[in-house]
Amino acid sequence: MSIEGERRNHFRGRSQAGRRIDLAYRRADGECTQMGPEQVGTVTGNIGVGGAFVHAEPPEPVGSALEVVIQVPGQTDQLILQADVRWVCASSPSQAGGMGLQFEPLEVEALLLLRDYFSTLGPIC
Repeated sequence: MSIEGERRNHFRGRSQAGRRIDLAYRRADGECTQMGPEQVGTVTGNIGVGGAFVHAEPPEPVGSALEVVIQVPGQTDQLILQADVRWVCASSPSQAGGMGLQFEPLEVEALLLLRDYFSTLGPIC
């Protein structure tokens, strides 16, 4: 197995429950979000290089194309990722509502930047 193959299977490649980072999103088609015309700021419930669960009430409809904006600490430029809403869930007494996002394939630089950032977040207990 190559080193690259090992990196892909490393735990930081998968989303981790409880991994919370601030981000913002907007509709990729320029239409208003469910919250209005502006970019929506929120937090993740989990995130990995393949996607994230994003707290949003109300969530965007399944199939919506979004631009996700992440400000990685220590970086001057924002990371803008393309994502599709794959599933949604309403809030309940036991959990916050939101949407599951699948990121479009990442450029190598973005992938490495996110993996390095996630490694600074430490393990989830």
